Amino acid sequence: EFCSMLDLPGGHAEPSELPGWKREYEEAMDSEEAFSSLRPHDIVNEIFDSIVQEVVAELNIPRDRLSEPRLVAIIRQTPSFGRPSAIFTLEAVGMHEDELRMMYDKGGEEQFESLSIVFMSLADIKSMRWQQNSDQFTPAACSAFHILTQR
Repeated sequence: EFCSMLDLPGGHAEPSELPGWKREYEEAMDSEEAFSSLRPHDIVNEIFDSIVQEVVAELNIPRDRLSEPRLVAIIRQTPSFGRPSAIFTLEAVGMHEDELRMMYDKGGEEQFESLSIVFMSLADIKSMRWQQNSDQFTPAACSAFHILTQR
């Protein structure tokens, strides 16, 4: 969608992963029947679990080394017709940049979705002039940078 731009790991929740989801619901995603049997708690869990699954699949970081995700914002990506995107933070617990790069280089199951991995400290983000170079970053990355620099 935003080719050759710096982005954050991400994906989307999978309705088929929800307890009580039935295959025939996929034909009628907008029907009340498809959602009436689902519990709100399970939907929230799937949304939060989906970012963890994406980090594991895209970056090859072991799931047991990731902290619980923390939702920091929901944005609208206006170049994508206002598509909502959730921005999460999570940490690779006890892992350093060289170990993370090694895991990434080994390749995760969805590594094809990225060209490389870039590490930036909060100090780097705060000092960077990313606003002037926003054409290098996806709207989600720019939003995340803005949120992180406001803390």
